[in-house]
Amino acid sequence: MLFDHSRITEELIDERMRNATADGVIDRAKAIFGSMFNLKLRETYTPLWTRAATFTTPTLMLWGRDDRMLPYDGAHFANRMLPEIELHTFARCGHWIQVERKTEFERVVIEFITRETQP
Repeated sequence: MLFDHSRITEELIDERMRNATADGVIDRAKAIFGSMFNLKLRETYTPLWTRAATFTTPTLMLWGRDDRMLPYDGAHFANRMLPEIELHTFARCGHWIQVERKTEFERVVIEFITRETQP
């Protein structure tokens, strides 16, 4: 989750382990991720990404260039598909932008959500 391994502490590992093994977490994860591989569900479900070009809501996408969980190349798929997207990339940053680059994360998000929209 983190690019900067110096941020990985015993406390962080313990917290992540508690969160990952809390009651119901494993069942919820199986339901969410398992649905992607459920062949019966695929017969009636249209993946959201297939409709991405029709989305009209302005979208902010933040991506850590060094994300080992969701590789950076994935950002470009959404960037090409969504008509109203703003992509911000953070170098030397993993999956947890909000932790590793807290100040920049907050600045970008606040600026985006408080921006005046053009009529």
